[in-house]
Amino acid sequence: MRSSAQPLLVFFTNNTFKTHSLLAALMGKLDYIHNNPVKAGLCQHPWEYKYSSAGSYLKKDTTWNFLVHIDG
Repeated sequence: MRSSAQPLLVFFTNNTFKTHSLLAALMGKLDYIHNNPVKAGLCQHPWEYKYSSAGSYLKKDTTWNFLVHIDG
């Protein structure tokens, strides 16, 4: 749960996050989504699943050019 001390809004400047708590939340959501095929037994590692963006993030691949690469 978000504490009242954590900012709710984020401001974007030069495509970077100014709020660390929001970035951490986003990374947590990406980890959850990327690990779903592993939990379902469809693959051993998130980057092995054909329809996952995990491999693109891991390898900095630009095959799916609509993805925004987030360093976190």
